Amino acid sequence: MIDYVSKTQKSIYDVIVDSPVDVAPILYMYGVLDRAKSGTKIKDVIGNRKCSVSIGYMGIAECVERFGVKYNTKEGHDLGISIIKHMFDRTNYNKEKYDIALSLYGTPRKKWAVIK
Repeated sequence: MIDYVSKTQKSIYDVIVDSPVDVAPILYMYGVLDRAKSGTKIKDVIGNRKCSVSIGYMGIAECVERFGVKYNTKEGHDLGISIIKHMFDRTNYNKEKYDIALSLYGTPRKKWAVIK
């Protein structure tokens, strides 16, 4: 899944960097990130590693339990860590493969925010 998301993020990045800075003048022309001239391509301002493309995940505890392991045990904790490590390693592999700054982050799921 990380490979699919990384490839998709690379496609989005390719579209964005070929756009002129005029699409976001506050960022690229008026000083937030740069003072580029009109018509400059975004890739000429940010390069390949100056912006981050993020991949988010949640639900590691639920994933571990789908494997039939209780999350709040040592075995569950170790399995959860190994899943996250695998996703992190694949993200880093794709970062080098696509030469873009991919990052992986987790976010807690808020059960209280779910409307039933």
